[in-house]
Amino acid sequence: MPLTGFQKVYGVLKLWNSSGYVTFDERCTAAIQEHLPGYTNRLFAKELFEHIDRTGDLKESPQKPEDGWEVPFFYSSKPEFDGKRLYVKVILTEDGDEIEDCIILVVSVHPPTF
Repeated sequence: MPLTGFQKVYGVLKLWNSSGYVTFDERCTAAIQEHLPGYTNRLFAKELFEHIDRTGDLKESPQKPEDGWEVPFFYSSKPEFDGKRLYVKVILTEDGDEIEDCIILVVSVHPPTF
């Protein structure tokens, strides 16, 4: 039975400590540094994984063509980091059916607009 998008995103985030699986848009790296001084991308990925592991907070939504990403869905979550809630949007790229064939790109990090 094929893995769902949620399972793939979760599985890739579980590899947060391995290079190349969770990647970051330059703007997201800057946003992380702005909103969470002292955080590295790796620490951010670790805490995002722990949040989703603990809460299951990961929403799949259709990707809009005007956003410029050629993927059918994006995934979002609203984790709390050191008392600051942030909206996180990721896209999943797949080169096969296994977790190890997937990469996550973090494309948006900002305070939620609720």
